[in-house]
Amino acid sequence: MEYRRIITAAAVILGLFLTRGLPAQNHEEANYDEAAIPPYTLPEALVCNDGTPVSDKETWEGIRRQELLDIFSEEIYGRLPDADISTTYNILEEGSPALGGKAVRRQVEIVFRRDSICRKALMLMYFPFTDEKVPVFLHFNFQGNQTVSDDPGIIPSEYSRRPRGNQKNRWPVGKIIDAGYGLATIHYFDFYLDRKDNFTESVMPLFGYRSAEDVPDDGGMAISAWAWGYSRAMDYLETDPSTDASRVIVAGHSRLGKAALWAGAQDTRFAVIISNDSGCGGAALSMRRIGETVNEINKIFPHWFCKNFRKYSWNEDNLPVDQHELLALAAPRPLYVASAEEDRWADPKGEFLSLWHASEVYSLYGYKGMPSPEMPEVNCPVMERTGYHIRTGIHDVTDYDWDCFIKFSDKWLKPRYAVTTLSVNYMREEPDFTAELGNQALMGTPVKILEDSGYWRKIQSPDPYTAWCVDLGLKEMSADEIENYISAAKVICTADYSTVLNALPASQRPKRKSGEDAPEKICDIVAGDLLLATGKPAKGFREVMLPSGETGYVPEEDTAVFSEWLASRDPSPDNIIGSAMNFIGVPYMWGGTSIKGVDCSGLTRMVWFMNGILLPRNASDQAKIGLPVEIAADTVRFPFGTEEGQADSPEFREEMLRRISRLQKGDLIFFGTPAATDSDGNTISGESISHVGIYTGDGKFIHASRLVRISSLIPGSPDYYELSGKMIKARRIAGSGLAEGVEAIADSPAYCLPGTDRRHGRSDR
Repeated sequence: MEYRRIITAAAVILGLFLTRGLPAQNHEEANYDEAAIPPYTLPEALVCNDGTPVSDKETWEGIRRQELLDIFSEEIYGRLPDADISTTYNILEEGSPALGGKAVRRQVEIVFRRDSICRKALMLMYFPFTDEKVPVFLHFNFQGNQTVSDDPGIIPSEYSRRPRGNQKNRWPVGKIIDAGYGLATIHYFDFYLDRKDNFTESVMPLFGYRSAEDVPDDGGMAISAWAWGYSRAMDYLETDPSTDASRVIVAGHSRLGKAALWAGAQDTRFAVIISNDSGCGGAALSMRRIGETVNEINKIFPHWFCKNFRKYSWNEDNLPVDQHELLALAAPRPLYVASAEEDRWADPKGEFLSLWHASEVYSLYGYKGMPSPEMPEVNCPVMERTGYHIRTGIHDVTDYDWDCFIKFSDKWLKPRYAVTTLSVNYMREEPDFTAELGNQALMGTPVKILEDSGYWRKIQSPDPYTAWCVDLGLKEMSADEIENYISAAKVICTADYSTVLNALPASQRPKRKSGEDAPEKICDIVAGDLLLATGKPAKGFREVMLPSGETGYVPEEDTAVFSEWLASRDPSPDNIIGSAMNFIGVPYMWGGTSIKGVDCSGLTRMVWFMNGILLPRNASDQAKIGLPVEIAADTVRFPFGTEEGQADSPEFREEMLRRISRLQKGDLIFFGTPAATDSDGNTISGESISHVGIYTGDGKFIHASRLVRISSLIPGSPDYYELSGKMIKARRIAGSGLAEGVEAIADSPAYCLPGTDRRHGRSDR
C-alpha cells in the first residue's frame, strides 16, 4: 500500500511538470529550440493603419507613433483613465552626507489623493557632492528601499520587511555616484503590490476601481500602474534641486524592464530608456514563442496586462503589434536593451531581434541602430543610438550591466568632445555630402559633439560654429582626454601646405637598410593645423603625432612649436595685411576657412588666426567686435547701396573718399544693408551684413570674391569693386589690443587651458 502511494505521488508530480501554467521558475515545457519556432510575420512598424508607408519622421510623429501607442494601450498594457489626483511632496530628508561622505542622500514621500483615498510612494535618492544639477538613473526596486544599500539612514519602505542591504549586489550606488550620476528609486509595491489578490492596496482605487472586476478589458493593471509611477517620480524630479530633469534615465529589470519600456514609450520626458532582461511583454518578440510565452505570462501573472491581452494566449499570430514596435516608440531617444546568456526564459535573441527591427524607425532620424541582425558576442556591447549586450550569467542585474548602462548614458548625456583629424574637415549644414558647406575645422581643433546621425556628427567648433562633420574626420575623446590633449605640447603648421611622412627620408636616415622602403605619405597638412609634439627636431624634421594617434615626420621649416608661436604673435596692421596677401589667388569657396578655399569671413578668420586672434566665424558676428570706426558718409545724398548710375560721377568718387577717410590699414570693412527705422525711430528691419574685407590703405582692400583679390573702393579705379557703395561699417581689431569681444587664441579654453604655462604647453594645475 505504501509502495502504491509513492508511485501515485510520483505520477502526480510528473504530471505537474508536464502541465502548462507552471510557476515562472519551472520552465520544463518551454521551447528553446530555434528550429521549432513556427513561421511568423512581424507587423510593420513603418506602415500606417490605412496602409500608408512611413518614409519620414514627420509621418512617424504625426500619425504612426500615436497609432501604435493606441494599439499597445488597447490590446496589451491597458489604459489608466484620466483622474483628478492631487499630488504633494513631503521632504523627509533634505540632504544628508551618506556612503562615507561620498554622496548626499535625500528622501521624499510622494502623496497621491483623490477624495478619501490616499496612497504614498517613498523615493530614495543619492547625488554626488556638487552644486551642479546631475543626470539621474530612475530605477524602481523589488524588495524595498532599504535593501539597495547597508546605509542605516534609509527609511524602510512600507510594504517590505526585507533586511537592509538584502539586494545591494544589484545596486552599485558608489559606482553610479563616482560616474557623476544620481540614483532615484522607489519600491514598486508602492504603486501595485505584485500579487493578483492585492488590487485594493494598489494605486488603482485612485482611478475609481474598487476591484479588478471593475477594470474594463482595455484597462491598465500592474505594468500600467508601475509605468504611471515612473512618470509620477519624474514629476518630482523636475522639481528636485539636484536633478537635471532633461537627463533622466528610466530603467528597470525584468517586469520593471517592461514597465520602464512602457513608461518611456508614453512619457517623452525620459532622456534614455533602459530595459534589463525584460523578456516576454518587454523587449522580446512575442511571435517567436521561445521561453516565456504570452500564454504563460497571462496564466502566471494575470494582473500585469490588460484583459484584452489574454486573447493572444496561444494566438500570437493575431497580435496587431509586436515588441519591436514598443521599442520603436522610444525613437529618437537613446534606448538600451540588456540580456543574460543563461536567461533563456526571457529569450535573449528575441530581445536583440526586437531591437534590430526597431532600428528602421531610428533610421528615419538618421541614427544608426543595431548594425547587423546577427547577435553580438557575449560580453561585447554594441552602442549606437540603440545599444545592446548579452552577458554571461543568469537573470539578474550585475556590475557589468551597470558599467554598460553608465557608458551608454555617458555617450548620450555627458558632454562629448573630439579632435579633428583631417587637414581640413568640412562642416556641412545638414548630415549629407550634398548639403551646403558651412565651415571648415583645421586638423587638431578641439570640438564639442552635440548630436549623431549615422556616420555624421554635429559639432561645435571654437569659432563658434555648429554644423555636421563625418565621423572619420574626428577622434572622439572623454572630458579628461580632451583636457590632456589641450594641455599637451604641440606644433603648428606654418607653411601653406606640407606633408606628414611615415618615416624619415632616406637622406636623413644614417643607417638605411638595403631594400628598405622609401617613406610614404600619411596625410597632407595646411597652415594652422595642430599636431602633438613627440620629440625634438632631428635632421630637419620633427617627429609628431597626429590626432588619430599615428606617428610621423614633417619638415621642421614647415612647423613651429605652438606655445612659442603663440607668444610671438603680433596682430599689427602690417602683419595682418602680410598674412592676407598670402591668400591672394586662393579660390572662393562658400564655407571655406583654409588655404584650400575661403569665403569672405573665412579669409578674415584665418588671417587673424595666423596672427594669434580667434575671430567669430560669421561676418555678422565679426562686425560686433573690436572698436567701431566711423564711416563719414553723406547718406542724405548717397544712401548706402544706391550707387547705381553714379559710379562714374565726381560726386560719388568724392563721397567714397570721404567714407574711407577714417579707415586705417588692417580695419575690417563690412558691406550690406543698414538697419531701417520709421519716423518715430522704431526699427523696421535689422542690419544685414553680406560681405567683409580687410582695408589695405590707399582706398584698397583685400577680400574673397570669386577668389581672394585686391579691389578698390574708389570709383574710376581699374580694380573698382562694384558694390563699394554698400560699405556700411568698419571695426578696428588690428593694433587695438584686445578690444571688446576680441579673443586671443592663448586665452581660448579650446586651445590653452586656464593655468597653462604657454612656454611649454602643459598645465601647471
